[in-house]
Amino acid sequence: MKQFPKMRSDSGFTLIELLISIAVSGIVLAGLVSVFTTSNRAYTRQDETATLQQSLRVAKMNLERDIRMAGCGFGTTFNYLGNQKYPLTNIDADPLNTNSDSLTISYVNYSDPCSAALPQLTPISITGTGTIITVSPGLGSATFPEYALWNTGPLPPCDTDEQFLAVYTRSVAAGNATLRVSDVVNITGIVSPPYTLRCTGLVDGTPPPNSSINFFKATQLVTVTYSYNSNDRTLTQNAQVLAENIEDLQFAFGLDTEVPPDGNVDSWIYNATMIPAQQTQVRQVIVSIVGRSANPINGHKKNARPAITIKDVDGNDVLINAAGTNEDYHLRQLLQFDVALRNMR
Repeated sequence: MKQFPKMRSDSGFTLIELLISIAVSGIVLAGLVSVFTTSNRAYTRQDETATLQQSLRVAKMNLERDIRMAGCGFGTTFNYLGNQKYPLTNIDADPLNTNSDSLTISYVNYSDPCSAALPQLTPISITGTGTIITVSPGLGSATFPEYALWNTGPLPPCDTDEQFLAVYTRSVAAGNATLRVSDVVNITGIVSPPYTLRCTGLVDGTPPPNSSINFFKATQLVTVTYSYNSNDRTLTQNAQVLAENIEDLQFAFGLDTEVPPDGNVDSWIYNATMIPAQQTQVRQVIVSIVGRSANPINGHKKNARPAITIKDVDGNDVLINAAGTNEDYHLRQLLQFDVALRNMR
């Protein structure tokens, strides 16, 4: 019988070939896993870094804006309905530990659409035990349109039901310096003629040259407090969460202690709550914020909260808050910036 050749081979993979194939596949797979792990770790780190930096940027933007506005509309001394207001009031918890500072900032918001709703008046005299302000008719006008606006109230869109106040600003000599003093008072009535405002809380006398009385709305006085909540690691603005994953907040205040003031920083105060005399001498603020990633970073070096230092007037490093002692794998970043107080020079 004639035999035909086989159409297929009975030979297959040998055990050695199979082992080699498995080994090569394992090497390739291990490389792919390594690349994936490295990429995933880099992505996680970048995402945590971006989130951390965003929180720090939001904190910086708000703090920088409000600190720069501190004292706007105040003059050197600002009395609000009989109580003195200070542009900056700080509370320092305990020095050189994990407790953070808090800062309250006050200023007049002149961007309010009603800030110029009533015109400026010029005071001539204050009598009646500080209750009657006689004002100038201004520019020799017999009809005194500026005073008429005060008498009829502000024009729309300003709400005539809101509380209306007046800020009386004048210059006061203090040794070799001239200070600008502002008193916010209630205007209880307007009489025309003889062009007088009825108020409460002023001192009788003739106002110094360049004194003025301006419209003031109660809601224009801005008071904002920044503080750190250690329970959930948040920076709050008037008790509202402003930034998350914050680990420390510290303030240092540069004081102009010369008389008369020259606008330069002569000394720094930190790890202490300012007294009233120092609150009017602040010319510069250094803000230090420590941010922490929300989650630990795999492969990141163990670290703790960094120490915070500033340069004093002699250029020496001064410790504001010591480094933390609890190390972990979180990413941390210290943001430090200084703000000049343009309204307190």
